[in-house]
Amino acid sequence: MIDAVASPDVAAEQATIALRAELSRIGTSRLAVLIDPAAFNPLGQLSVYMPERMRPIHLAVKHPDLSSENSPYLLWIDDELSAERLISATFSIAAQESFAGVNSARNARSICAWLPIEADSTFNARSLAISLGANACVSDFQGKSLYFRYFDPRVMGHLGRILGEGQRSALISPLSSWLFLDHRGTIKVAHAERECDVPARKLRLSHQQRIDLERVAWLQQLRCLALTWGMNELPEDHQMDAALSLAQSAGLESQEDCLVFASCVFLLGPRFSKFPLVDRVLSVATRRPGYFASSIARLEDAQLQEIRSATNQQCLLEGYRYE
Repeated sequence: MIDAVASPDVAAEQATIALRAELSRIGTSRLAVLIDPAAFNPLGQLSVYMPERMRPIHLAVKHPDLSSENSPYLLWIDDELSAERLISATFSIAAQESFAGVNSARNARSICAWLPIEADSTFNARSLAISLGANACVSDFQGKSLYFRYFDPRVMGHLGRILGEGQRSALISPLSSWLFLDHRGTIKVAHAERECDVPARKLRLSHQQRIDLERVAWLQQLRCLALTWGMNELPEDHQMDAALSLAQSAGLESQEDCLVFASCVFLLGPRFSKFPLVDRVLSVATRRPGYFASSIARLEDAQLQEIRSATNQQCLLEGYRYE
């Protein structure tokens, strides 16, 4: 299990070091900070550190699910050193938000990313806002427009395993790197390919990618459940995602059913669904959302123990008491 960062202060300090290293690697002092005010707008806290000429540049997201005043925005910084206090404040807020969300199923992340701007780049704040805004509206496999909050750190951290390299590069185009704090408060750096052959405005999500992205929204719910399991070591994100994927493969669709199924994978064993009683519940649950979760909740301790024992002993072809 990967250890979490010790405190918000440590997270902010490590993020500062990582940003300066990335700026030095690229050879620039320019950057933009990406902020999503949908649940909380930190502009009031940040304004005391902002130069008078600095104004938020809203991303041009054209989607009916998003109003212009709630759209994400950029703070464009021409010189990192002269804006040290402002940048430090963004790291502090981001770290606090990350830590506040560790034990919460619903937590806001307003400070989304720090975006180094290459010294020889020809785009400005407005053109970057247009590009990133266009990327937030993607097409599914049927051509339907979707509001894709890829910039949310809770989403960005999983895109590496869901999207192809060309797709990931298209998302952050025209940038070459993207820094964000993950749910543990650890600073992450995503890099784009130099030559991206997927036009940002033509990005499409496959049916499977939509399913995979849906699970990302469930991971924090499952993390919170995991804290109540009493296990010595909690599962990693990829293990929890695999358990949720098993639930979907078993025919479950609702969040509640999938969360309960995934919990059973860790508490009863990965083959618990082969138990006759559970198999019968699944045969009905695929047509009745919520049925699986409610049925498992009604099982007695003795039944749960037998399922656990059967899974541990891999005696799935023998007779069971509860059939």
